Amino acid sequence: MHHVIEAATDVATVCCFDPIGLPIDFEQNARTDPRGCLQTLAQEGRLWYQNTGADGSYLFHIYIDENVPSEILERCSDPKTISRFLVPSGQLVACGAEYISGSPQRSSDPRGGPKKYSGEEETCTIPPGEYTFRAWRAEWPEEVFANRMVAALGEEDFNRRQRVGLFQGLVVCGLLLSGVVAVFATLSKTARGALGLTGLLVMWGGIILLLQIIPRLLGRMKSPGSRELEKQIEREMPNVVVQLERLR
Repeated sequence: MHHVIEAATDVATVCCFDPIGLPIDFEQNARTDPRGCLQTLAQEGRLWYQNTGADGSYLFHIYIDENVPSEILERCSDPKTISRFLVPSGQLVACGAEYISGSPQRSSDPRGGPKKYSGEEETCTIPPGEYTFRAWRAEWPEEVFANRMVAALGEEDFNRRQRVGLFQGLVVCGLLLSGVVAVFATLSKTARGALGLTGLLVMWGGIILLLQIIPRLLGRMKSPGSRELEKQIEREMPNVVVQLERLR
């Protein structure tokens, strides 16, 4: 059994847990001593957590009673093991640590807990029970993504996409440079009294309009099929790999 979950965090920490496995007084204890509370729950096998080093979105691949594929395992490092991990209800949540709750739909977090903080589903259903829990961090060099894109698109199509990307980068740099020049030009003309209020509004209105329109036009240079292919390949390259082996 294999599940893919995308989890986001604003506190540079992700976690896995079964909400039913958390103690009733979890939220009260978490407010008093959040780090100590997480450490205690991890020692009791009720929760796993990992500092990510940065905020953002992290892709989980979760394997239940099956081996992690070798091509993924070779990218893994920093293994962590919980010898007895509790999943009493069979609902395993992967989310940012700020969304931990024993009752996700009624979380004290104003954003509503793990089921409500994004459009993605952060829960997978597995057989209830006790497991050996293993987790790794996975890193993927840029050339791995590039090689997979070449394999899917062919070298000629991939090189064409690279040229389009380079052109987009040059355009964006040009826009940023134009913005800097416009700032200094505006300051200079304003200081000399050569630019009235109407001229100032017209100049900056035009610059803002270009900054809004051009990036959108550049984004449409990629076909919908290409964007979907990129997403598909990215979902094959997890940031966090989890393996659960059932004990009973």
